[in-house]
Amino acid sequence: MTINSWLHEGTAQFVEFFKDPQNNSGRNNNVALLRDRIRSGDLMTWEEGKMRPMGGGDLEGYAFAWSRVQFIYSCFPKDYLPKIIREIKAGKSDEEAIEAVTKLKIPDFEKSYHRWMEEASKFNFK
Repeated sequence: MTINSWLHEGTAQFVEFFKDPQNNSGRNNNVALLRDRIRSGDLMTWEEGKMRPMGGGDLEGYAFAWSRVQFIYSCFPKDYLPKIIREIKAGKSDEEAIEAVTKLKIPDFEKSYHRWMEEASKFNFK
């Protein structure tokens, strides 16, 4: 099983932004884009974001991919992200891996993610 684009690219951005989150223009652009989407009430669904980003120009896809990884890291025990990746490498889909590790069904996981997005946007996704 291959790792979906959102997890691959979201993890790459997460690592890139981790050390100095406030002084990174890419991160700041992601935050601004996500805040705009939150204000407009137009959050990407889980299904819409599964295979995004779809290339270098998909700024929205990158922003949502990063925010998904940030959500997992921020809201669950720190070992959940590597556990999810190991489950995928072992052959599970990303949904199966997330459900197995977090014990949340994807619709509930998505609702929690959207609630977290609204709250996290108030604090620059720290």
